[in-house]
Amino acid sequence: MKIRSQFAILLLGILVVPILLTVGFSVILKLRDVETTDFPDSDTIFEQTGRLIDRESWERVVHILSRQPKHIQSLVLDSGNKVLFSNMDPFTPGQTLDEEAIGHQFFGENSRYFFFIETMQAETERFLIITRVDRSLERPPGPYQLMIIGLIVLLGSLFLFSAIISINIARSISSSVSMLERLTRRIADGELDLEIELGGSNEITSLASSLNHLRLSLKEEETRRSRFIMGVSHDLKTPLALIKGYTEAIADGIIDSPEEQTRSLVIIATKVDQLEGMIDDLIGYVRMDSGEWQQQLQPHPLANFLQVFCQRMEKDAQVLSRQFTHEISIPDNLSVPFDERLLSRALENLCANALRYTNDNGAMHLHASFLNAPHTEKPAVSAEQAHGTRFVQISISDNGIAIFPADLPHIFDLFWRASASRRESGMGIGLAVVRSVVESHGWSILAESEPGKGSCFSIRIPVQDMKSGA
Repeated sequence: MKIRSQFAILLLGILVVPILLTVGFSVILKLRDVETTDFPDSDTIFEQTGRLIDRESWERVVHILSRQPKHIQSLVLDSGNKVLFSNMDPFTPGQTLDEEAIGHQFFGENSRYFFFIETMQAETERFLIITRVDRSLERPPGPYQLMIIGLIVLLGSLFLFSAIISINIARSISSSVSMLERLTRRIADGELDLEIELGGSNEITSLASSLNHLRLSLKEEETRRSRFIMGVSHDLKTPLALIKGYTEAIADGIIDSPEEQTRSLVIIATKVDQLEGMIDDLIGYVRMDSGEWQQQLQPHPLANFLQVFCQRMEKDAQVLSRQFTHEISIPDNLSVPFDERLLSRALENLCANALRYTNDNGAMHLHASFLNAPHTEKPAVSAEQAHGTRFVQISISDNGIAIFPADLPHIFDLFWRASASRRESGMGIGLAVVRSVVESHGWSILAESEPGKGSCFSIRIPVQDMKSGA
């Protein structure tokens, strides 16, 4: 049971228990109403004793005696000591007692009974009322005693109920926390395969479920880190092995001709460049995970940045016998917060992929516009109007080898290498860096590919509530 529910039961019990006890006491008091004696009327008294009694005077006597319990014995005498009513042995109605008999009967047995004698004057009649109570009978509690007893029972019941619920809550929390502490300590010691299982269904067991998710995340992160180290080690080892092989061959004189030495040095330089690119990718990826750079983002004119980037890419594509074109349809004064070096790195990775997977004279195109604006026209609204809920989309497309549909969901995963359709040398970090750059800026990226047409990567940048600079 949830701890919150147990506390709710505790509070509800504190409110309900007094009500139930009050009702219970009322019922008990009702049930303990004692049976009273039936008293004859004045006509019956006349028939039994021959004594004519004033009706109203006798009713006053009956009113007094009728409130007494049945176990209290009563004797009523008139002014002449004639017995008018008796349920007290050995006296009978109509019997006349003398003073001596009264003294002997009532004061000679005082060790066994309590006697109460009362004289009542009613209208024209005078009555002597004698009541007798057996000493062995327990005297019923009075109203104040009942009130004190009820209060004690009420407080005792509340204390007992609260103690039971509180002990149950404390036991539930203590056992769950103790178990959780032991399990989390073992997980902290590296037992990431240990599943946290707690009985019950309170909030702490829900916490155990959350900790299980954390444990799985840590396990996945550890696996990812191990895979990262293994992948880096493997991919760095290949160019290093080649560099070492050619260096040793030159040093040992195996490669002695100037032409072979020059060709070997060119290969070594190429592998060094490859190593440098790999290390840059690693540094960029690790920097994305740190997130510290996000605190220093400054707005920059996006169109101007893209123009400079496209001019540089046109030269690189020309050297590699590729065609690079661009169309930038966003206002010159639109400024967006971003890290120029990181965004440049991400776009370079996308363009490098496009160059790599297109043949000679292959075409690449960079297009930047508002997402809801036609690609062939300038936006008909100002930058200020475009700041509502619109997006800028930067798309880099090529007409090279397509990506298999089965590979598309994984191409941004770290160390993922696509199937043979787009497989070349590399660590599988480039696109992971791209996604990290994009998502760390709060943007999104989408990849599309179709056989025979090529691939397209689109970065969507929200411009809502962003200010444009002059």
